[in-house]
Amino acid sequence: MKDTRTQLYRAHLSRSDPIPGIVDSLAEVEHTSPSELPTELGGPLYDYIDPTALENIMARTENLTISFAVESYQLEIDGDELAIYEHS
Repeated sequence: MKDTRTQLYRAHLSRSDPIPGIVDSLAEVEHTSPSELPTELGGPLYDYIDPTALENIMARTENLTISFAVESYQLEIDGDELAIYEHS
């Protein structure tokens, strides 16, 4: 089955500290600064995913695929690559 979603952004994440990369990437997609991102999204990133749990999983798991929604976006982490799609 062909993936028909629209990819908005792609970035490399640090496996030991992925949260800044996620925040920076979402800010880029939202055309805002990382400090303004909670205002744009209606809340901080930890309202959508547990940052500590994500950091622990990424640091300990080599072959990893995680997908989660943040407002109107679908984020997918595959290894150390982040892709942001329009949430359908």
